[in-house]
Amino acid sequence: MDAASRAGDYDSATIKRLRRKLLNIMLKYLPLAIALTLMGCFGVSMLMESIEWGNSLGFDLGWVIGGYGAALGAFAICSAALWARSTIGTRSAGPSRAITATKYSRLLIFLAAVSAETATILDAPVGIDRNFVLWVNSIIAACLVLFALTADDVGQTVRRFDVWVAVRADRRRQRAGGDTRCPED
Repeated sequence: MDAASRAGDYDSATIKRLRRKLLNIMLKYLPLAIALTLMGCFGVSMLMESIEWGNSLGFDLGWVIGGYGAALGAFAICSAALWARSTIGTRSAGPSRAITATKYSRLLIFLAAVSAETATILDAPVGIDRNFVLWVNSIIAACLVLFALTADDVGQTVRRFDVWVAVRADRRRQRAGGDTRCPED
């Protein structure tokens, strides 16, 4: 059982501070998830236009796959932050499961970026527009990969809190006169 799920190791002010940090994380990722959803919607409108005119679909598919896939991952990070926030201070394993959900969300964003770039490369237009399409979607895919690599705020916050709680519990035991040495010493 991790330190964040042991209810007796911290006070209510600490729980409030952690819940506020997790709420700020959720509020940070929510506008990004909405913007990525709008990117996917823009890609759908471009896709419909390309189908109507008989153009290649590579540019449009990259926006649809990248936008909706990354938006789903960002919304999942928001829900993981809310999940961790609601289970902090209880005896459940919610914070550790929220860290796992964040890892899978980041993987989803990475896979969306790779899939978007693959779709663009496979069905990019021929001619003068090809380089433009490849460059634009490559930059978008690179930004999504960077987002996936750096979007670990929930995990860092909960892990930092776990370490802080464990250190504080050790100090309490030392002040109380408890033995904190290993049996081998």
